[in-house]
Amino acid sequence: MIKHLYKYIAIIVIAIIFSSGFVGANNIQSVDDLAYAVAIGIDVGETERIKVTFQFTMPNSSGENNAGETAPAVIDTVEAACIDSAVNLVNTFVSKEVNLSHCKVIVISEELARSGISKEIYSLMNKVQVRPDSNVIISTTTAQEYIESVKPGLENLVAKFYEILPRSSEYTGFTSDIQLIDFFRNLESKATEPVAILGHAVSASTTGTSTSSSGSGGGNASSEGSVPSQSTAGQGSGESGTQPQGQAGQSSQGGTQQEQTGQGGQGGTQQGQTGQDGQSGTQQQGQGGASQGQGDSGSGGQGGGSEESGSGKKDNLPADNGIENVGLAVFKDDKMVGTLSKTETLSHLIITNKLKSCRLSIPDPEDETKAIDFFLTADSKPKIKVSILNGTPYISIDVKMNGRISSINQISEDISDERITEIEKYASHYLQTHISNYLYKTSKEFNSDISGLGQYAIGNFKTRSAFEEYNWLDNFDNAFFNVNTEVKVRSNFLLIGT
Repeated sequence: MIKHLYKYIAIIVIAIIFSSGFVGANNIQSVDDLAYAVAIGIDVGETERIKVTFQFTMPNSSGENNAGETAPAVIDTVEAACIDSAVNLVNTFVSKEVNLSHCKVIVISEELARSGISKEIYSLMNKVQVRPDSNVIISTTTAQEYIESVKPGLENLVAKFYEILPRSSEYTGFTSDIQLIDFFRNLESKATEPVAILGHAVSASTTGTSTSSSGSGGGNASSEGSVPSQSTAGQGSGESGTQPQGQAGQSSQGGTQQEQTGQGGQGGTQQGQTGQDGQSGTQQQGQGGASQGQGDSGSGGQGGGSEESGSGKKDNLPADNGIENVGLAVFKDDKMVGTLSKTETLSHLIITNKLKSCRLSIPDPEDETKAIDFFLTADSKPKIKVSILNGTPYISIDVKMNGRISSINQISEDISDERITEIEKYASHYLQTHISNYLYKTSKEFNSDISGLGQYAIGNFKTRSAFEEYNWLDNFDNAFFNVNTEVKVRSNFLLIGT
């Protein structure tokens, strides 16, 4: 009898296990039922607190692999009190449910960033769908203009373009790969401040204005209103009349803007195409007593490569995709307080040990009208020591770099050991001056420790609570710096005379 009872129990258990696999099968959503947002833009709203722009990809329903065509994208903009409300509002008029699990970038306008973005950061971090490795970009133009100006160029998928673009920091030194989780951790930290990628819509600087889209409805939208813009971007669509200026499509305005941007004062003469920015051939004023040129983004004798904006000096590089990510946005708590140029960004990457390689041009110590090009890599992690004397931070930083000479105005047979030693001293002094200027700018001007130097100061306190009572972030503007830089130069890759 007991054996039969066990048999019945086993049959019931097996039946429950098999049947549980089919429970809820009717609630499973297909990929075709979801609208995947690959980018989110957040601006200051006109009728509500924020204006949120969503960029969706349109999958190829035919299943054909058209290698020569760029997958089109749909851009929708709504106004709402918060991000969750904006998602709900978009869900009321799109045919699919909005899903943020493939969001690659979060673009926030400078105007909103300067007023504080902690609410938006916390909201995004609390959303399970949003990936913590999404990049945070602060746009000097509106976030909507930034997203509409994206033209993938060499990529068929805009999502892939967003994923690859920040990696340029590994070989240019112009920006840094700042992710949402990094921004959140620094925002909550007592020893460092947040920093974000600085972006810019190139087309907006050319036209000065951006026309509104003609999609599904006009005017301003709120949680009670309609959608101000709904547009399609991509090379697969020939309806340029429905695209806003600067949007990623084949509109005639977009192509014209790119030509105008690439042919400006810093266009064909700038050396950004070869990985050499304003540092490449840039003559820094007053750096080491041997510099002549146009400041941080000028190209010696080739015209200025910067323009003034509301946030200060702006570095513009010619770019076919309609956007550029050059520099960093500096925050104090959750509010943006300033920006870093290309050279200052390079200094930041060196101090934080995030620089893999870059190309750098410095004036020739024998002839300042000429330049020496380096391929720069880190020799070792910077050695940082922080001391607290009478409540004042004293920070000592030792940096060792390897510089491979990639071009010089003479063949290698003419370069003596004394010449190499002279170049090493000059290059070391050049980097030391720029790193010191960067540190004092973030300390005295911004009072923002974006380099994370507070982590090295904790050892001066017996307990963590004592460190928090000292309030490092507010005392950072009292810091003094001693920077020692050593550049070891290699020249064995130069041409040899015959």
